[in-house]
Amino acid sequence: MEILKAKEKSKAQEYLKQAASLGARSRCLKRPRGVVIILNDKVIGEGWNAPADDHVCKECLRDRMKPMIFSTFNTEPCYAVHAEQRAIFNAFKAGYSDLSNAKMYFSRTDRDGKYMPCDDGPSCTICSKLILEAGIKSFVYETINDGVVELSSKEFNDLSMKNVEDSLE
Repeated sequence: MEILKAKEKSKAQEYLKQAASLGARSRCLKRPRGVVIILNDKVIGEGWNAPADDHVCKECLRDRMKPMIFSTFNTEPCYAVHAEQRAIFNAFKAGYSDLSNAKMYFSRTDRDGKYMPCDDGPSCTICSKLILEAGIKSFVYETINDGVVELSSKEFNDLSMKNVEDSLE
């Protein structure tokens, strides 16, 4: 994990704001998120979490799940395509097949689209595995405690898996 400073941090914050603006499009009732994938200072993929079709959630299915089922399955079942998934699919659809030098910038927002640093570690193994398998170089996000951080995709996946494992204890 690298804590970004100075120019790198400033540039990352620009991309995180772009991702947050996408999070404002989210139709998720619980966890609005936005993502941009950057390659050579160019946005090649954008994503926000929302159902793949025109489904409108009246309630979050996870609220109806028992706590153990929720912690075991983490974020599923859910109608939403995750922001990370949508951004990767959009990059592939745009013809970008080699993401090995690309960085993913992740933002969390409130229901009004206001940017919020993360207060917990990564835990979506669905997305962390997809990011790793897609070959994305790194994952960048802002935390309350550490500021803007960059993790290699492997570090991000390992940390996501560890956080889920720890939640089961």
